[in-house]
Amino acid sequence: MITKNDEKGAAVKFPPSLIFLIVILATYGLHCFWPIRIGDWSVLKYIGAAVVVFGIGVIIIAERSFKHSETIIKP
Repeated sequence: MITKNDEKGAAVKFPPSLIFLIVILATYGLHCFWPIRIGDWSVLKYIGAAVVVFGIGVIIIAERSFKHSETIIKP
């Protein structure tokens, strides 16, 4: 069922992809003017692995929560 409000799409001033592109370009520009050296790589590997494990844990918890409340994950 389509209403008149849905005909134009989302009511946003800037599309999210444009905002993402602007942030990426601003980050690159900042890097060109003020590069930051990243320290010991071995520490970053462990931090990255911890972030990945945390993300997978969040996905598993969310999926179980959806199944418990009998909500369909797919839109």
